[in-house]
Amino acid sequence: MLLLTKADLCEQPAQAAAEIERMAPFVSVHVVSALEGSGLGALTAHLGPGQTSVLLGLSGVGKSTLVNRILG
Repeated sequence: MLLLTKADLCEQPAQAAAEIERMAPFVSVHVVSALEGSGLGALTAHLGPGQTSVLLGLSGVGKSTLVNRILG
């Protein structure tokens, strides 16, 4: 799964996701905004007891903000 974070800073996040899906058709792409809380519901199926998840990305892409939002 590929997360596009900081959707609140993008004018057309759905269009960005569609472009990535065309380039990588076997990768599920989810648009999220930890600031607004949008798109987080799609992650719940992948997070929970007994499951391991990894966030990878450059500094400043929103990994810590996303984790903090999920954990409350």
